Amino acid sequence: MKKAFWAITVSAVLLVCSLQVNAQYIPKAAPAEKFAINETAIEIIRTDPALLREKYNNVLAVQEVQFEDSQLAEYAEAYEYDTDGTMRKLDCDLTLNKVVCRNENNLAYSAFEEFSTFYVLYATTASKTTESSCDREGVQLTGCIGWKDNLGPFNDFEYASGTRSGSYTGKASYQVLKQTTTLCSGEFDTSFYATSTVAEVNSMAFRLIVKSNASNGKKVELNFTTSMFD
Repeated sequence: MKKAFWAITVSAVLLVCSLQVNAQYIPKAAPAEKFAINETAIEIIRTDPALLREKYNNVLAVQEVQFEDSQLAEYAEAYEYDTDGTMRKLDCDLTLNKVVCRNENNLAYSAFEEFSTFYVLYATTASKTTESSCDREGVQLTGCIGWKDNLGPFNDFEYASGTRSGSYTGKASYQVLKQTTTLCSGEFDTSFYATSTVAEVNSMAFRLIVKSNASNGKKVELNFTTSMFD
């Protein structure tokens, strides 16, 4: 009888301990969202790309792609135009991020693709001679193009965005092209986000042009292409 009593007691104690341990273990919830190129994703890529894997459950890798500075002159341009039409070339910085995602449903993209690769190209320029002059008489422009990489030479355009800051007047403008076809265009005050207005978005390369007037009467243009990054 005593043996049975002790067996029941020990079993009860073990059960309580097990319940306590299980109650204290709270597994970290997996991210529920699937990666898509949009304003939220772009902001994460600009500030802390590693956070993509925490927010999106199908992101496998995020990598900043390195390229030679000498390539900038061929694929990215920025200019300041004086009131008499005189042109001055400006410095332009480019950042390219590669995002690899798992296709949980192959039909979402292609029956032959297990993974999808997206690229985000970010460019910036400023018409300033000193660190403070941009606020007084210069303009800083940024532009961003996102696309999905396909097998072969043709990729799919996803979106374009951009901003301007500093001392500017009037409306700024943007235009996204594939060859001679305009995918999207328009005017904006301080920022824009746009997707294609045409059905066929695949191309070997995409170009973004952003233009703005400065308060000193000059015009600033940022112009870059994705053709070097496939």
